[in-house]
Amino acid sequence: RVDEEKAIIDPLIERSKEHERKVLELQERILNKISQKQKNVANVKIITKKVNEFFQKKLAVVNLVDNVNKDRDELEKLLIELIKKAKSFQLSAKSGDVGKQMIDLEKKFNEVDRKKVEFEAELKELSSFIRK
Repeated sequence: RVDEEKAIIDPLIERSKEHERKVLELQERILNKISQKQKNVANVKIITKKVNEFFQKKLAVVNLVDNVNKDRDELEKLLIELIKKAKSFQLSAKSGDVGKQMIDLEKKFNEVDRKKVEFEAELKELSSFIRK
């Protein structure tokens, strides 16, 4: 009788162990898939961060280029005004109001020089962005 019961129970135990092994195998596969998904999400976050940083830098460069262009135009305008004042100074030097003309010319020259320094600083900043 014990042998009969053992003969019935042993295959059931084997089937139970087989099911347990399959369940553990499935759990392992599920955990591996979850782990892989988490790695993918982490990679996506890293890529998203890098793309965001790229666009931030691009925006900064575009703004800087706009500023450089604007300052270049303003510097060109100031230089033209300075040339006109210098020509006017040459003509008025004969008339005698030289002191006032000289002061105006010097102010304009200082303004042009200040703009030139700003322009050079922006160009340096732009070149540092390009090197990155």
